[in-house]
Amino acid sequence: MAGLYLIKGKKDPNKKLEFKLQLMRLLLKNEPGGKKYSKKTIQNLFAFIDHIIRLPKEDEKTYEREMEEMVNKEDAGMNLSIEDTPFAKYLIKKYKKEAEEIGEQKGLQKGLQKGLQKGIKEGKQEAAKEIARNMLLEGYSIKETAKLTQVSIEEIEKLREDM
Repeated sequence: MAGLYLIKGKKDPNKKLEFKLQLMRLLLKNEPGGKKYSKKTIQNLFAFIDHIIRLPKEDEKTYEREMEEMVNKEDAGMNLSIEDTPFAKYLIKKYKKEAEEIGEQKGLQKGLQKGLQKGIKEGKQEAAKEIARNMLLEGYSIKETAKLTQVSIEEIEKLREDM
């Protein structure tokens, strides 16, 4: 049935959510085609259907919400809870990946901010050294240059040696 719904879904993408939910309802009733399936078989079929019929992002949230309601409703009859299903594992994996991506973005932004601040600081230091170099060329003393540029005496002496 999943294959048939997949083909129908390609012809009419708006029906993918409806088809996937119909399959899941049948599976949770544990009587697709009049057969009884073990909990493990149901979980495997659940994962298979979830993998075969991919939904657009806008339908994903609706599917997740409705699946959670269905699983919780059927829990009493077949001893199945949302935590026991591949659906839960799928959600955990999906949200973990999203959380990692958000963390990476925040880390990147923080790194860029720190890098920018460091670059500005280093740029100011280089500018101060350039001014100190020019002052030395104009004949200012090392002490005067250090006082006016806030560059250390040691650094000014090094600048003078490099000239």
